[in-house]
Amino acid sequence: MVERDTRFAQESYWQARYDTDDTTVENIATAGAHDWYMDYSLEPSSALRNILQSCAPVARFPRVVDLGCGDSTLCREMARDGYMVVGTDAAASAGAAQRALFAGGVPPFVHCRTSALPFGTASCDIAMDKGTLDALLCSGDDCRARELLAEA
Repeated sequence: MVERDTRFAQESYWQARYDTDDTTVENIATAGAHDWYMDYSLEPSSALRNILQSCAPVARFPRVVDLGCGDSTLCREMARDGYMVVGTDAAASAGAAQRALFAGGVPPFVHCRTSALPFGTASCDIAMDKGTLDALLCSGDDCRARELLAEA
């Protein structure tokens, strides 16, 4: 059985997770980039990269918002593939972690809640929740992942 952690719903918890000066929780920013399940590797064998490029090719869907980006490599690697990516997170320290880890190649970061995005209607082509897509791909359910992308 999966244990629940009520801290995950608190913005202060995530702020502390990416703040290198905060010692109240396990800090993941000092360990390097953190991708929860799968990374969007620039290697041809990446399941995440392959399914995104198949279902949402950059030529048709260039503008991406990565919701809850944390310090993941996703924004930077998608930008290298030609997508125009903006990372968002409720923890401002996630943006600082992105800048520290990826100096010189960091896509824009916006500190905001996912429930209150500061973007206009139709200002992006893809709103990406990597955790959900990762979970499906890690389970081997490529069909469901493709259905999810088609619904969006």
